[in-house]
Amino acid sequence: MWRKKFNYILKGKVMTSRNGVILAIDGENNFIGLESLFTEDLSRDTFFILENAVLLEFDTEEALYNLLSLQEGWVHLILQEKRRLEQLTRTYVCIHKKGKEKLQYALSYLAKEFGIVTDKGILIPKCFNKSIISNFANLTMNSLKRILDTLEKEGWLEIENNCLIIRKEHVESYFNFFRTDVKHHLTHTN
Repeated sequence: MWRKKFNYILKGKVMTSRNGVILAIDGENNFIGLESLFTEDLSRDTFFILENAVLLEFDTEEALYNLLSLQEGWVHLILQEKRRLEQLTRTYVCIHKKGKEKLQYALSYLAKEFGIVTDKGILIPKCFNKSIISNFANLTMNSLKRILDTLEKEGWLEIENNCLIIRKEHVESYFNFFRTDVKHHLTHTN
């Protein structure tokens, strides 16, 4: 049975977790819980608002009937499922990387999706504390601290007042590299 309701994020950030493991972090203009139309597993997911948010709530069954009655609705559902599968593939590929690569991907993703551009680089919002980042990157807190120190010494990031600032050029280059790795994985597993 799918969830009775799903939400659309107008403002803010929402984290999806299952059994204490972060599955996704979504921001503005994204649906959360819509995937329940495709799988029963989502009924076990927990959603956490990471900062002040404005969410619209919809009845799942009513929305499904409306979407299926429209040609655009079918397209939207297909694109939503494609996005979900790409996100799962990114997570799967990331799990098999070394700790430093996992953290670089996680920080690049957070910077690209939610970061605030500054003169020094891209500032990761404070709502992404070290506990959330370590969970999202699938690292222990000790490993996170050690790798953050290494990345700071290498000039990949800067830590200022407990805030992480990622250099712009590193975010783009690492994100593009990782995107290529995911595409390679997708084309060689089908």
